[in-house]
Amino acid sequence: MSKKRFILLSVLLMTAVLSALPATLFGRVESVQGTFTRSTSSGEETLNAGDILWEEERLTLADGAKAVIRLAAGRVTVEGPRAFTLADLFREKGASEEKARVEYILGRLYLVTDEDETILSAGDGLSVGDRIRTGDNSYAEISVGDKILMKMDQNTTLEIKEFEEKSKGIRQTLGRLWVKAKKLVAEKFEVDTRFGTAGVRGTSFGVSLDAQRGMNVECEEGEVYLRNPEGTEVGVKAGYRRSLGSDGVISDPEPRGEEGGFDEFGPGARDGIPAEIIEEYKRLTLSAQSLIRSPDGVKIAFFLRDFNLFKTKTAALGFEDAVMDIDQLAEWVTLFQKMRGEFERLTDESLKLLTLLESRFNEEDFLVLKKKAALISRFVSEWNFPWEEYESFMKRVSLLEAKIVSETDVQNDDFSLSLLDQEVSKWEELLNISGSAVDFTRLSLNVNRFTERYKALLAEVKAIGSSSVSRQTALAAEGLMKRLERLYDALPHLQEVIAFEKRTYEQMTQVRNRIFVFKQTLEAFSAQTDSAALWIEQAVSAALTGENLLKYKAEARIWDRFIREYEALRSDFSLYEKIVREARQKGVFYTSPRIIREYDEMDRLLNNFRIKKGCCLVTMNFGQIRKELILIKNFLLTAEGRSLLS
Repeated sequence: MSKKRFILLSVLLMTAVLSALPATLFGRVESVQGTFTRSTSSGEETLNAGDILWEEERLTLADGAKAVIRLAAGRVTVEGPRAFTLADLFREKGASEEKARVEYILGRLYLVTDEDETILSAGDGLSVGDRIRTGDNSYAEISVGDKILMKMDQNTTLEIKEFEEKSKGIRQTLGRLWVKAKKLVAEKFEVDTRFGTAGVRGTSFGVSLDAQRGMNVECEEGEVYLRNPEGTEVGVKAGYRRSLGSDGVISDPEPRGEEGGFDEFGPGARDGIPAEIIEEYKRLTLSAQSLIRSPDGVKIAFFLRDFNLFKTKTAALGFEDAVMDIDQLAEWVTLFQKMRGEFERLTDESLKLLTLLESRFNEEDFLVLKKKAALISRFVSEWNFPWEEYESFMKRVSLLEAKIVSETDVQNDDFSLSLLDQEVSKWEELLNISGSAVDFTRLSLNVNRFTERYKALLAEVKAIGSSSVSRQTALAAEGLMKRLERLYDALPHLQEVIAFEKRTYEQMTQVRNRIFVFKQTLEAFSAQTDSAALWIEQAVSAALTGENLLKYKAEARIWDRFIREYEALRSDFSLYEKIVREARQKGVFYTSPRIIREYDEMDRLLNNFRIKKGCCLVTMNFGQIRKELILIKNFLLTAEGRSLLS
């Protein structure tokens, strides 16, 4: 075989090694009691708290030793004697009984047992029976399954009580809680307290407890049922609240008012800390969580920069030591710094080993180099860690392997074709749009990459098929060429779908932005004036008496502009509905996460106009505000109205 062909085989072999690796990058030692070691090429290395663990390493805990290891999916406690790898821990973590997850923490969240309390971190899993509580001036968001999100206020305690397929629930013993459950079908979610139970089938509601007086339930959306210990059950509709006293008596419904709610409940400004500082803290936390699950070297650099800016800002405001708890962020910073240090150590060691092997080959050291090269390739290609010498390094590794292969002649056509088959299978997976969720941005990149790779890949398959002396290999190569050609023929359709998805998203965003701007200006003006009926009455008086005439002339012109803008927006909304229908027909609506998010945002926007009616602001949907505007429009057509517009 030619040298060029062996270089190709070595690159494909490297790809195969990478694709066989687990999807998770690393773990980290949080604490160690006793002796904890890992096997390296130079012998056994003792591990301490803070050390990073990699996928392929063989780890050993001595008899009586104990280690707490942080994984992307949460922390795991391991007791010795035991030898294991991170893959073992990830499998165990995946098969555990975790039913809920800590999504975000401001301040402190504790896991409570009869013996002690353990501080939890964002990303930790929770199981049935776990009790958790928020500390002073703290706040936490907990997901239960994939459809329920809970927001815990400070000094709130709850327990994960039940997690069955059709029935999920918690027990709240203290504090204040908001719950959003979306689109539960044939399922129920209940919040149980010592006073009674609040339950829901897809809505947003809050529960607060008073140790002496009982529980209060507020419903923001949908409908909640409230049940006392005797089994008496009543409903609480959206916009109302009810209380259940310690005597078991359920109060009559009363309006809950416009304050509070699921979206307003949460961080905000606390103890003199500006809301923008809290928001920046949350952004950094969510960014770090994302990087823990999907590392990115460039984004890590930006995160470290933003963290330093955040520290400088909070220190200048005097918050860092007094009231801002940044231990969790600092812990992630240390982890990311160690990751960068490990990458630099890995590349330095690999370059030295490669230089040594080029002068004096050793099979054992070469296998070590291949593992290091595979990990480096993953750092650079998948996790976006920049290294200027990467291309040169990988080429030297491939040339070294090609030299070995040519000298030993252990490669054959079947093996080569098998590697090419793996690559084609990978392309079939990357270009598949039949899944439930498709990242169309990544799909576009994959289409471009495949377009560039196609001709070379097809030529390589043809070369094996034409040069092979085995009829079976030749037939396999022919089948592989047909699969490649089918992929290539599908590219125009994929490009059409990608362009349609992008255009649809941009159009939906434009319409939503126009409606959002209209909503903001209308609400601001409505809050300054009286309700439509009362304003008309006052405007008629002004037109007849001349009192405050200039004021009502100005307001009449503003109302007239709002009416015209609303009619134009109704046309825009018709376009939006057409866009959504087309997206459903083409299937993009169900596979594009960002289109689904945009649709949900639009749905929320259209049902959340706050217009003055009577003496207070009420919430209306996009269609309902038309009635208010029509009242004013009809008035402006009268003689008095026309006089105000003149």
